[in-house]
Order: sequence, then C-alpha cells, then structure tokens
Amino acid sequence: MTQTHSFSFLSALLCVFIMTSCNNQPKSGNIPNIDSLVDAKVEQKLDEANRQRIQEEERREKLIREEEKARDLDDDEDFDEADDVEDFDEDFQTEDGQVLKGKIGPYAITMHLDNLGSANKSDIVGHYYYNERPHSIFSLRMVSSVAINAKGSMQLVLNEYTSKGFHSGTFRGQYECRGDYYSGTFTNSKGEKFSFELY
Repeated sequence: MTQTHSFSFLSALLCVFIMTSCNNQPKSGNIPNIDSLVDAKVEQKLDEANRQRIQEEERREKLIREEEKARDLDDDEDFDEADDVEDFDEDFQTEDGQVLKGKIGPYAITMHLDNLGSANKSDIVGHYYYNERPHSIFSLRMVSSVAINAKGSMQLVLNEYTSKGFHSGTFRGQYECRGDYYSGTFTNSKGEKFSFELY
C-alpha cells in the first residue's frame, strides 16, 4: 500500500512538473514581434514625410502657376492686340541698336539690343518677345559683359524682366559684335535651361 501510494505521489508530482514546464514556454502568438513594431513605426514616419513632401511640391507648383498666370495677364495688358507687328518692331529700333532673330529652345524670338558698349551694370540694354506673342515684352538688363578678344567678342549675361519688374529668366552666352550673333543658355524662373541662338 505504501509503494502504491508513493508511486501515485511521484506520478502526480511528475504531471505537475510537466504542466509547469509547458506553461512557462513562451507562446509566440501572444508576444508581439519587436522588429515588426519598429518596421511599422518607420513606415508610418516615411509615409508621413512623403505626404508632406508631396503637399509641399503641390504648393510650389500652384505658386509657380499663379505667378505665370499673373505674368501672362500683366504682359497682355501692356499692348493693344490690334497693333501691327511691323509698327511694333519699328518702335523698338534705336539708332545704335540691332535686331537679332532666332530661338530659345523650340520657341522663335526677336530681340532688340541697344548699344552694349556704353552700358553699365543694371542698365536696360534691350527688349525681346516671343514671335507667337509679339505684344508680350520682356526687358533686358545688363548683368555682366566680359571681353574675350579685341574683335568685339564678349561673354554677355542679361537678365529678363516682365513689365512689373519680375525677374523671369537669364541669358548667358557669347556675343559677337561684328557678326551680330548671340548664343548660349537661357534659364527661366523655374530653373529650366534652354539653348538659344540669335543672329
């Protein structure tokens, strides 16, 4: 009887030990994975930063569109559409000036330049317009002119301005006085670059 009792007691003790060991094992389903929590947090922060970046880009694009629209309206108000283009060209001819025609990228333009030799920095040295919109005039101010040789070649930088004084672009290139030739790179207010060639 004592042996049976002892055996039962040992069996019960063994069962308790096994059950306790099983209960102490971690249950993978109940413990959250730290890596997945960190990944979720990082992804949430990245999504938030991306949303903010997209909103900022949309805001910038909207401002640029509004600026361009105001610029177009401003330029269109300055001239009567009934004016004749030939009369208009004559108005911008000067005694010491010259007319250059050519393209900025794919866009045909006509540029009127006054005597560059006597111009100082920030002086208005001419005007230009896109041939498709001859009544929208941009004034040209001298930024710098550096002689390359004695024949009249120079590195010429001109800033473009609307009639309201908005700096809307920059011409940077080589100007040939004797050949009436100006070519280089035009950068608009959005930072886009186009090659230009005028003669």
